[in-house]
Amino acid sequence: MAENSKKTKVIGLVLSFLIFLVFIYIISAEPFPYNYIAHIAMIPTSQPDNLGKYMSQFLWNYRGLDLLMQSILLFSTAICCLALFQREEN
Repeated sequence: MAENSKKTKVIGLVLSFLIFLVFIYIISAEPFPYNYIAHIAMIPTSQPDNLGKYMSQFLWNYRGLDLLMQSILLFSTAICCLALFQREEN
């Protein structure tokens, strides 16, 4: 039984590492939009008129990434809850 538990832990570790690598790949493939903004515009002294337009455009353009991260978070939360309620056999 101890060998099966060890095998499960190794598989979980490998899957977690693969999910992490996919996350890093997705993040590195699409740069965050701060590259396009001048340093002065990052700390504005007055509110621009079209801020809402750009903010909603960013949120809708990166919606797939948001949904992917939410699904990974919910899946990992469910796995962790199942692990907490696992019965221990003597």
